[in-house]
Amino acid sequence: MNEILNIPSKEKIEALESEMIKMPQVELKTEHYFSGGMYCRKLVRPAGTLIVGKVHKKDHIFLCAKGEIIAWSEGGMRHLKEGDVIESKVGTKRVTLAVTDAIGITLHVTNETDLDKIEKELIEPSDVALFDSSNNLKFDVIAFRELTKKVIDAEKLGFWSDWTTEQQELYKADKWKEFSISRGYSKEEIEDYSNWRDLIKQAQDNGMNPYKFIDDLTLGAAMKNIRLDKNKEIIKSSHAPFQPRGDIL
Repeated sequence: MNEILNIPSKEKIEALESEMIKMPQVELKTEHYFSGGMYCRKLVRPAGTLIVGKVHKKDHIFLCAKGEIIAWSEGGMRHLKEGDVIESKVGTKRVTLAVTDAIGITLHVTNETDLDKIEKELIEPSDVALFDSSNNLKFDVIAFRELTKKVIDAEKLGFWSDWTTEQQELYKADKWKEFSISRGYSKEEIEDYSNWRDLIKQAQDNGMNPYKFIDDLTLGAAMKNIRLDKNKEIIKSSHAPFQPRGDIL
């Protein structure tokens, strides 16, 4: 029935979100107001801005205060114009497009005034939430993807049996800088890899799975290595940063 009516399922909206996070992100002007157990969030949306909203734990009100906004959800599509008010039900995930320059306002019931506490009270956790409660960018996916491409492009050919005994020991000990130097990586390439590891840790510290942002890039690199791995050694010479090797060797 959803296919006939062209109504997106929650899964389709999540799939859209996964692709959108790989695109340039915009930081929107956000204003916050509090009064008598209510929280009001005002978001300025330039024309053409496409947003995948967060899933809320409580019902709330959405007001199109200026311009025109198209909203899609599992419940269908609404074309909102200035002055239109709708109820956003708990658990709903919505996609909105600013047809013109627009302003959207949400109204929530809460006694909290701390934005981080409000986020925890009202919003379902998500490992693809790139912005904090003040709409500041928490993790730059574009920068992470560009750096991932550089790291992949700089990768030198060779698997376990192509390395010296010393290189194998450095690799097992996760002494990656010493290993990289011994393999002939440049100072710039080593710095890129170091920054890449730092970005992975930053994402993880924000409760995100950074690898989902680069799955298309890493899959391509993995398939290339599998084709080159004539001796079936890839499991010995490939592992994620910060991941213990255990008894793999």
